[in-house]
Amino acid sequence: MSYNITCWKSKKVELVIPVDTLLRCGYSIHVHKAGEETEIRVDHNQGSEMFDMRGSIVGSDLLCVRQIESGGVASGTFHLELKALLAESKGTMEAILVWEGGDYIERLTVVDGVVTEEEVDL
Repeated sequence: MSYNITCWKSKKVELVIPVDTLLRCGYSIHVHKAGEETEIRVDHNQGSEMFDMRGSIVGSDLLCVRQIESGGVASGTFHLELKALLAESKGTMEAILVWEGGDYIERLTVVDGVVTEEEVDL
């Protein structure tokens, strides 16, 4: 049993990830149309229970990510996969993660592929 994320709160998500990187890492891409709006949702067959990545395609080969969340069952194990993907991104992201109901709280920051995790003291 893995140590899991109870709550994920994204404070800022402005990332670009190459589509071929997503596919190579086992992610699948789904297109959802609502009227004039087209939204891209990303999934992973080994993802966590509450994994959610959304954005839009720029050109033909880049995903402009505007939302990422993960948590619930398998989120601890999947977190390693997700960090590897974030390491191949450009742009910035900041999120606060609460592990196992508050046992550990961390700030996850990504700046042009550099992933940093630091404990948050309350």
